[in-house]
Amino acid sequence: MYTGNNTKAIRSMDVLSDSLFYLMTQYPFSEITITMICQNAKISRQTFYKLFTTKLEATRYLISTDYKFFEKGFVNQKPFYLKDFIKYTLFFFWKRHELINLLIKQNLEDVFLEELHEKLQDVLSLFKDATILNNPAIYNFFTGGLSALILYQIGYDKVENIDKVATELSDMLGNPVLF
Repeated sequence: MYTGNNTKAIRSMDVLSDSLFYLMTQYPFSEITITMICQNAKISRQTFYKLFTTKLEATRYLISTDYKFFEKGFVNQKPFYLKDFIKYTLFFFWKRHELINLLIKQNLEDVFLEELHEKLQDVLSLFKDATILNNPAIYNFFTGGLSALILYQIGYDKVENIDKVATELSDMLGNPVLF
């Protein structure tokens, strides 16, 4: 996948991933071809292959583009408790339920979970001083559990009171200050 910062290339990636999203609302993922994505986006296949190697990579890009806004929502809040992080995370992804539901419908929830788990690890690594996150077992339990909770609650329309869920989960771990 292209990782540079050329604005024209990034714009093409965005248009191609938007095209893929649209096509996923119309066709099974297995039936969507690179040609269909490119024709719908009005971008050449050559450009597609300069930016992505597969449609699955384009799917990962589609998922990850939302995550760049994830970190911005809480970085400047201090003190920041675990409950706040959980509540913000659940609310952030609840607002993106259309994409999550589409990924589930297309049997791509494993891709969503991989990308989400990776992003949660990236974001939580910012809180290096949070004692609770220094224990690898708790850290992996927390990120894996939160990823599965997001998929279950939001992807399968089982959303409960977000504040209540955030309180119950954070209380299990003592609601520590992250920073």
